[in-house]
Amino acid sequence: MEPNRSEPKAAAPGWSEMPRGATPAGTKSPHPKPWVRRMAERRGLHPPEKTLYWWSVHLDRFLVFCRKLGPKASEIPEMAARQFLDSIAGTSANAAFASEQARQALDVFLQETEHWHWSEREGERPGRAFRLKATAEAGRSAVVPTVASPDGEEVPMMEAQGSVL
Repeated sequence: MEPNRSEPKAAAPGWSEMPRGATPAGTKSPHPKPWVRRMAERRGLHPPEKTLYWWSVHLDRFLVFCRKLGPKASEIPEMAARQFLDSIAGTSANAAFASEQARQALDVFLQETEHWHWSEREGERPGRAFRLKATAEAGRSAVVPTVASPDGEEVPMMEAQGSVL
């Protein structure tokens, strides 16, 4: 017996009434990912929740981008990050803001991760895998060290050291 093709498929109940980022069960959005929060905390950073949310979104997009590039093209994470940033660059103010936010997230990501490799585990989609660095400094103080800039201002050490990208 053939299915009745004259009736359109119904959308999942409740999806149209849900706020952006919500899930059907009414639970919170999957962002920010717990590992993104831990990564920022390990760096001594405490960005607003909204920033953590967008860092998580940008890092997810970066990992999807790397999966699409394949194992050879995404072998060096810094090069893959530059290619990703080039791919999302735009001319509007919103695109520039999003690109800078993604750059900040990737900068922290590249400094706080290790064991970057291609993974093809059974039952999982092939792609880049990594782990957060595990060092003796884990759980260090949330106080961000500062240094004096050339014009005498105190700036966070991370900014003074410059970007990885």
